[in-house]
Amino acid sequence: MRQLRMISPLSYRGGFHTKALLYETLVKRDDEARLAPGLAESWQYEDHGRSLRLRLRAHAKWHDARPVHAKDVVVHFRRWLQLPEHAWLRACSEIAAVEAPSPHEVLLRLRRPAAVLPELTAINPCAIRGPGSLDREGEFVHPVGSGPWRLLSMEEDHYRYQRVADGQRIDLVPFPRQDSQELLRALGRGEIDAFISSWDDPAPGPAARAAAEDPKLQLISTAGTSLQYVSFLLHDGPSSDPKVRAAIRDAVDRAAMIEALEDGLAEPCTAWAAPSLPCSPKAAGQSPAPRPVPAALAGCQLRILCGHSQNRAYQIAQLLAAQLGDAGFEVELKALEGNAYRRALQRQEWDLRIERSWGLPYDPFITSVSRFQAPTAEASAASKRHHSLDPELEKLTRELLQAVSESEQEALYTKIQARIDQAALLLPLYAPRRFAICRSGISGIRLPLDPYQLDLDKLARR
Repeated sequence: MRQLRMISPLSYRGGFHTKALLYETLVKRDDEARLAPGLAESWQYEDHGRSLRLRLRAHAKWHDARPVHAKDVVVHFRRWLQLPEHAWLRACSEIAAVEAPSPHEVLLRLRRPAAVLPELTAINPCAIRGPGSLDREGEFVHPVGSGPWRLLSMEEDHYRYQRVADGQRIDLVPFPRQDSQELLRALGRGEIDAFISSWDDPAPGPAARAAAEDPKLQLISTAGTSLQYVSFLLHDGPSSDPKVRAAIRDAVDRAAMIEALEDGLAEPCTAWAAPSLPCSPKAAGQSPAPRPVPAALAGCQLRILCGHSQNRAYQIAQLLAAQLGDAGFEVELKALEGNAYRRALQRQEWDLRIERSWGLPYDPFITSVSRFQAPTAEASAASKRHHSLDPELEKLTRELLQAVSESEQEALYTKIQARIDQAALLLPLYAPRRFAICRSGISGIRLPLDPYQLDLDKLARR
């Protein structure tokens, strides 16, 4: 039963792809990163931004063949809005009431004008589960959604799905991230037909090169939307000096990082949004050549903090330390585990740390709010951010939370980027690409811009 609950959208366990096939959010992000219809086919703000009316897709049905009713959505919303672990979404505090004025309309009444639509793209907890998911006591007993695939069975980490449109079946299983040779062997033996990366998988390395050379394999790659970046301790130590932060920014060699760590499968980035996102204020490739530290800052001591078990973050930290050392800084790499790492964060015994943004649909709206606003008072599923905040970025993201139109939001993204550039508040590094490796007889795998989604509508074996 515990494992079954992991596949509920109200759980933060169980993986994203397992749920993205089953459930739909009311709205989602398309391949232009724009808000697009999901279970809701249209929407509009009313009452000067204090209400949001969403019309559900005509003839939508749950996997148990029952028609989707607005009351089903209301029940799901009222449940997740009351759970404190979801308070990291600001919509929890902005939505005052959820109503079903008609069988096909959902009305969200807001406490004030608020941009809640971008947050409704989050699979956990906003993907809608049908009433057939619950027993009479309200316990989650079976995943029933409205997505393109239904779940047939689940044993440990083995999920069997059936495509609603034509009955095609697939098995979805997790695969060890770091073992590229075993991945090649499993593909060669026919044990798996395809490997599809998630939002934070490392580059496939040797497997990618082998797939490009092996006629029995094919490599599918598309631009990624999550961002590897460096955050600074802004209010204390050497990183509180904008001149030091600017010198660190200017000393980084992004191209060398991408080649060494991602096998070239990444785009350099100097903006607080991946180059693949149309709202990104800067295009890919704008990565200046590294420069040495100004003489006045030579020998400045820096501490880079990372978790040793976080393999990619640790590798980035190692290479960053080497680059900054070559440029003229004195660098201490603090690779810690468990409680020691958490204590170092809380005591702010660091100057730089390696982080990764969540990617679309969280970037740039949800990630910006989480990164630049003080955390909510309630304990939630979002990890705590142990860093100081910039007052100007806090002000801009407060405006972002009230900007209900996408054009207003994009104008604020530009202002946020200008502030980051002005004071060197963050150091963007690169956006890893998303990839899939599959056997040559497999077709119909498409990698959406949203890395949490799987598009297998045309999946087939030739």
